[in-house]
Amino acid sequence: MMKLGTEVTVTSGDRSRRAEIAADTPPRRYSRKLSFDLLALSAVGIEAALITTSGMLAGFAALGPSHHGLLSLAVLLGTMLIGTGLHAAGAYSLDALAHPGSRLVKVGAVIAAVCLTLALVVATLAAPRASTWLWGGAWMAAGVAIVAVARAVLARVLRPWVAFGRFDQRIAVIAPLCRCPQHRALAILCRELSAQQKRNCVTSFHPMAAELSDDVLAQLAAKLREEEIDEVVILGSPNDDQEWIRTLVKGLEVFPVRFSLAVQRPVLADDEARYASLVLVEQPLSASERIAKRGFDIVVSLVALTLLAPLIAAVALAIKLESRGPVLFRQQRYGFNKQIIEVLKFRSMYADMSDQLADSLTLRNDPRVTRVGAFIRKWSLDELPQFLNVLRGDMAIVGPRPHPLNAKAGGSLYEDVVENFYTRYRVRPGITGWAQVNGLRGNTETKEHLIRRVQYDLFYIRHWSLWLDLKIVLLTPLTSLLDDNAY
Repeated sequence: MMKLGTEVTVTSGDRSRRAEIAADTPPRRYSRKLSFDLLALSAVGIEAALITTSGMLAGFAALGPSHHGLLSLAVLLGTMLIGTGLHAAGAYSLDALAHPGSRLVKVGAVIAAVCLTLALVVATLAAPRASTWLWGGAWMAAGVAIVAVARAVLARVLRPWVAFGRFDQRIAVIAPLCRCPQHRALAILCRELSAQQKRNCVTSFHPMAAELSDDVLAQLAAKLREEEIDEVVILGSPNDDQEWIRTLVKGLEVFPVRFSLAVQRPVLADDEARYASLVLVEQPLSASERIAKRGFDIVVSLVALTLLAPLIAAVALAIKLESRGPVLFRQQRYGFNKQIIEVLKFRSMYADMSDQLADSLTLRNDPRVTRVGAFIRKWSLDELPQFLNVLRGDMAIVGPRPHPLNAKAGGSLYEDVVENFYTRYRVRPGITGWAQVNGLRGNTETKEHLIRRVQYDLFYIRHWSLWLDLKIVLLTPLTSLLDDNAY
């Protein structure tokens, strides 16, 4: 039987990426994980810019400025077709970017086909035939040369990172103690996962007892958080107790990763074991969506801090003049992946009456709240310092509101009221959220109030888009004017 956390490393493909590393360089697989999705997105953007630029320059040299409108349209269309073709040919996989020679023929064929086809179209529509074919040939040659050089440069940087395992997909495989797989079976599973992910997968195996207590799940969660896993695979069988799987997923669902169930297919003759996979819980946001959301958060925060600087200064001065104590109130709250973060707010209570743990709900006309505090709480101005939390990466502009450690609804802790409460933290908590613009600001005085708020938060996570974030941002000031629930 394997021990807890047993690691099996299998490299997909025929070429061992680990062999790329210099013999005198010590391996550092866990040095710092990099996002391959961000790398691929950057490669697509850089190559698109290079192909567009080369097409425009070749066009102006061959055709002159007289056909610039048609030329621009053809180049933009060609860039999109080349990007789509390269993606379909697997030219943006990790192996293709780290070893560009293996896909050079396909890359050249895609660029040549698109450039020459568009040259034929442009020649038919408007331009002189000889000059158009000259443009198409020049764009094809320049495009292939520029992309080949760019990929060669990228590969020199990328190969050591690949050898160090900085793009490895870290997968936690969990199975009941009674069905611990042999090392060979686990290696086959890892190899199949590597083929599906089109990158090297590193699995850690975690055998679990039949009884999953809260303590056992907490220990497992701490272990997986330490490993910085990218996916959880539950190794099951058709005869498994579904309640065991449901309990396991509920205990770990706070992790913002995909949860899958892998079942071994029947082995026929001398065939190796094979696995069928079923996605139980999908990852809330893809890599490109996380990048877009983070970019939105940074831009909005910087703009807000710049435009609201006079108001922020005025609020800080008013707090300082009215009562003794710090201007900012710092409170520990649960954040992304149930990590504890320090949330910043303008102090709205007298310093010696501040409730750090939120043991008591704030009441209307609460004597702990200062006059300035009542005003800024009414208009949500006490939340303005949280733009700094957003820039720091602890929070987002839009998301489920972070709650204090001892927050209660109807006298009960939040997690005791809503069974799946912590699934709200599969995304970063926000300054405002879908629940808040739907009239659910302020205290959770009843359990029903909290349940409704969680329903809106989970709806937001399932239906996230930049347009929804923008809509919530625009609605937030309006709801602050109309809502009387914050005090």
